[in-house]
Amino acid sequence: MPNDFIVSIDMGGTKQLACVINSSDGIVARLKQSTDPQSSERDYIKSIAKIIKNVIKFCDVYKKNIKAVCLGMAGSVNPYKGSIYLAPNLGLKNFNIKKLLENEIDYTVLLENDVNLAALGIKYFELDESSKNILAMFIGT
Repeated sequence: MPNDFIVSIDMGGTKQLACVINSSDGIVARLKQSTDPQSSERDYIKSIAKIIKNVIKFCDVYKKNIKAVCLGMAGSVNPYKGSIYLAPNLGLKNFNIKKLLENEIDYTVLLENDVNLAALGIKYFELDESSKNILAMFIGT
């Protein structure tokens, strides 16, 4: 398992931050690019696919060891369908990003709200087992 990695992407209103990570090594590569909030849906897909390919090239990890791409988005998302219901900072509404992005890359795409992902990361990697509840607040664009 230590040789298995995911690409994690924080898709924000001003930037896209991509990291290649696993649970034993943590972050092994990081890449950031600007987000154009005036982009079309197709432009977003191309931009995300580009940063995924570039961050994988940037690190010393074989493509076959990338098991999935996890995309954290601000707004209302349906992780089961891979759809963004509303991402107001990006002007996206009723957009099945999972399906379109998987057509551009060779990896399974997982989608979740960005703050939910951050809170889960804190709970599982920063807090000890005695912590039963957390409150997470994130201020963004």
